[in-house]
Amino acid sequence: MIQKCNYVTAIEIDSKLCIQTKNKLANYDNFQVINKDILQFKFPNNKAL
Repeated sequence: MIQKCNYVTAIEIDSKLCIQTKNKLANYDNFQVINKDILQFKFPNNKAL
């Protein structure tokens, strides 16, 4: 997905998996990994016009 999308945001509750993902994708700059419970995450309210 990271090779096909402009930007990828991943939300992962497991901190060890977050670190592993960041390390594996270190050569890319079009992603972020957020260490949070997705059930507690507040998604931005972006509305397309």
